[in-house]
Amino acid sequence: MSENLRVKLAKSKVEQPSEQHSPWPPGIWNAALEAYRSGWRPAEPRFPVVISENGPLNSPEKLQKLADLPSVPEVSKTRVAEFMAVYDEDEVQNAEEVQIADVTWRQLLLLEERVEQDEKILVWFPDSRTNKLITRNTCVVKSIKEEFLNMDATQEGKEHRKVEDSVTDKKVSSP
Repeated sequence: MSENLRVKLAKSKVEQPSEQHSPWPPGIWNAALEAYRSGWRPAEPRFPVVISENGPLNSPEKLQKLADLPSVPEVSKTRVAEFMAVYDEDEVQNAEEVQIADVTWRQLLLLEERVEQDEKILVWFPDSRTNKLITRNTCVVKSIKEEFLNMDATQEGKEHRKVEDSVTDKKVSSP
């Protein structure tokens, strides 16, 4: 009898219609959908890259070439942060200052293919959604891979197209 009761209780739990719960009311979803349809897009996430006068990545122009940026990136100064740090104006002022530029995810991936990285450091970086300062890992370049040392933007574009063309030119032969 207790076996029968357990089966009935289990079935009643499983067969109950599940309610979909959303943290936002339907009005918010409708407003978000309407904004998207009208062309609004959220800010694209940005990733900091350290530009060091003494390092291999010593200018924003070099970053532009290595990451195929459409223009020279803007350089800003920030401070190094500690792991699990909470923003405190006094502590931040005492931390080491570094220069950074920010890139998109795709540009960061391309840069990481072309350089050897040092240990990442944490820096204070503005969040793309809230613009509040948060800690972020940075790309710190240790060295530039040899094939990209004297890279010219036009040469790179030709080499990249050549690779793409050779991949698409391959034909599959049927048996």
